[in-house]
Amino acid sequence: MSNNVSTYNSFKELPDSDLTMEQALAAMDMLHPDSYARYTWEKLRHLISAAVAGHHAPVIEDTPVKPMIRGRAVTIKPVGRYAQPKSTPLLANIADLSIPPAPSVVSYGRCHVPGCPVFYAAFDEATVLGEIAPERGSLVYLLTCAPRPGVTFRTTLIGEIDHIRRYGRSSILSPENSQVREILDWIPRAKTQADYVCLVTDAFLAELFSRKAATANDYKASSAVAGLFLDLEVDYPGSSEALYYPSIANRGGMNIALTRRCYEEKVIPISCKAVLISAYFGYGIYKTQTIAISTTFGEDGSITWDGTAS
Repeated sequence: MSNNVSTYNSFKELPDSDLTMEQALAAMDMLHPDSYARYTWEKLRHLISAAVAGHHAPVIEDTPVKPMIRGRAVTIKPVGRYAQPKSTPLLANIADLSIPPAPSVVSYGRCHVPGCPVFYAAFDEATVLGEIAPERGSLVYLLTCAPRPGVTFRTTLIGEIDHIRRYGRSSILSPENSQVREILDWIPRAKTQADYVCLVTDAFLAELFSRKAATANDYKASSAVAGLFLDLEVDYPGSSEALYYPSIANRGGMNIALTRRCYEEKVIPISCKAVLISAYFGYGIYKTQTIAISTTFGEDGSITWDGTAS
């Protein structure tokens, strides 16, 4: 099997889809969420590959537009009203906050499969908190990372054409980006069957990533899409090191998933902080108290907590 999707660096280079509209819609109709449990991940990836045959997703060869923030919530027993228990030690190593070891990854996720972890992050704290949904009284660690100097990530943007069609702007790229300008120019002039297949296919991929997951099986479809674009070290590697995809928990937020190799070779930590969730008011609005901060990490990943702040 080969991946029937590819990426392009210029929207003007986009060739016609391999499918007619009828073929594309028929293939997409086979991928109802109720079917996910019946299919293996490999079969689901094959069906999605057939449904998007010839589709070309936008790709950028650049560094992330902002520092990447990864969160982890630790449930603790509050003392008094919101105080942190003095017996609760802070995490001592960023290994506890970074990409998990492969043997510990035993279920499907938005962009990963069992045994093949990826590094998930977002670009703002509101999105991170929305994604991990911590309880009041939880201690949340926020690890901020950045690319190593001089490196770039080959990054695929999921649903970018659909986002530009709906909102008239990119989900994350500058309005001056050449691909954004090309897509904005093309959309009003779309008229051929191939044009509409491109629009529908990109909307289909965006919708797959926007579905809320109640069980691990619900993640199989989006992780199968990730398997088409990313090198998950399963069998047929995709051509990208990272995926941008919209946050479900925080409207307007953007997430990024990095392959294990990309994270280990191209990313460094720049800061970490521990915050206590003092209150949750709903609608993604949290009140937090910073317990400790750090910008000092040992070669072994050890964290030197610089002190506390409020």
